[in-house]
Amino acid sequence: MPVSVELSEAGDLIRIETEWRYKELCKSIPGASWNAKEQSRRVPLSWASCSALRSVFKADLQIGPRLAEWATNELASRVTPANELRDLEDYAGDEDLFPHQRAGVAIFTNNECASLCTSPALFKGSICLSYRTMRPKIR
Repeated sequence: MPVSVELSEAGDLIRIETEWRYKELCKSIPGASWNAKEQSRRVPLSWASCSALRSVFKADLQIGPRLAEWATNELASRVTPANELRDLEDYAGDEDLFPHQRAGVAIFTNNECASLCTSPALFKGSICLSYRTMRPKIR
């Protein structure tokens, strides 16, 4: 029997419908929990959860239409644009900043949630302050 995954009714979790023998595999996914009322496992709705499900269940995974639609939108609107900026070294913007700092500002402005993991002494404070002053103009 395949492992079926679909968005919960509220649209905030991924429901996992499967045989009991997959219990330990389901528990290996970060954030997985058992819902006794629905008699199903669930994981938080995130790109990381989708990747973990694909990795754990491989060919046995059957993705429901609502989850497939969410994943397609997430890939197009957040994951692909973020990956395209991953190796960015310069970006148009404030000429008072160094090229790598402008790139850091671009990463923050193009992502809803981002981490600034650059080497020490690269003036991360300038990046954060520049983004903070730009943010009201963006939103």
